[in-house]
Amino acid sequence: MTKINTILNQANSLPNGHTRIELIEQAIKLADSGKDLHGAYRARYQLFLSAREIGQGYKAIVAFGWCLAQCDAHPDRFSESSILWQYKSVINHACTNPDITLSQLQGLLDDMAMRYQRNGAGLFPVYDLRINYEIRMGFFEQARQSRWRRRQEVRKGMENCAACRCDDEVVEAIYLDQDDIKALKTAQPLLDGRLSCTEVPLVTYPRLLLPLLRLGRYDQALEYFHHAYPGILRLNSGMLFYVGMEFRFACIAGLHTKADRLFEKHFANAVTTYDYENKFQFYLPSITYLDIKLNAGRHFLALTLPKKLKSLQTSNGVESSALKSWLQEQLIPIAARFDERNGNNFFGSRLKELEEDRMWADSIAKWLDK
Repeated sequence: MTKINTILNQANSLPNGHTRIELIEQAIKLADSGKDLHGAYRARYQLFLSAREIGQGYKAIVAFGWCLAQCDAHPDRFSESSILWQYKSVINHACTNPDITLSQLQGLLDDMAMRYQRNGAGLFPVYDLRINYEIRMGFFEQARQSRWRRRQEVRKGMENCAACRCDDEVVEAIYLDQDDIKALKTAQPLLDGRLSCTEVPLVTYPRLLLPLLRLGRYDQALEYFHHAYPGILRLNSGMLFYVGMEFRFACIAGLHTKADRLFEKHFANAVTTYDYENKFQFYLPSITYLDIKLNAGRHFLALTLPKKLKSLQTSNGVESSALKSWLQEQLIPIAARFDERNGNNFFGSRLKELEEDRMWADSIAKWLDK
């Protein structure tokens, strides 16, 4: 046990990344070989927490499932209630992996509902999570039905904090009500500082950028972008979804220096992450970014690529057109995998954002030149 603790403490002293994961997996092997159930539980729970932060969702799901199984097998030794809060991130990671089927996702949601009810939490937080997942996968009518069912539930515990709940309502206003003004009004307690938490309102600002553009409030959108930018730039690879929103706005709003920094900082993370939703969310504006570079005569970029893309590296830098072609080759299959899993065309339809964003970028550039 002492050696396992030493390895896990060493892992905890490292920044989240592959080296940290390798150390934790070393501790797991040691615990398993020594039949140390408590050590194995602690190591796998730590693996779950670390893997989810760097986009290794499948690894996190497997580790969490093992921990739940021990809670079932040894309820006197491991507390189910102590880890149930984390079931939310398991569902989130499951829906970002197109290899996990809808029936498997439904099984996870049913199991979460059963465990939450068994522990007195009720179904309110389960419907919260279901709505979020259904919006992200393009099941908007189902999300509206889930929202109606949530209204019938009583809050009994395990709900998100008030700030996160407000942020969720902003998302619902944008995608379910399709009401940008309502979204801004809903976000007001976050924007004026009455509500906040670790991630909110940092992740709320990027959500409001396109609604503000649609309302013709470019200056306000610019203000929100700059307010969030320092924090967004520092986010880890598990938060690329929000980085992608900020990056998309920087591209279409003519914020070229900021777009450069976001691309240079996060492109490698997008390539290496196992979270395909995050990958898609960042790759999509990356094509717009490269189109802008090519139109400006920037045929080569001073960029260091991950190892798997070294073939695109030349003595002059990275060829913009070659990188754009590579991204297009990645995006279409990712969209197809999600749409095949989900039985809709939501991700495929999002490819049309490329044309929309180019139109936004052109119109904003003309407006700024006046």
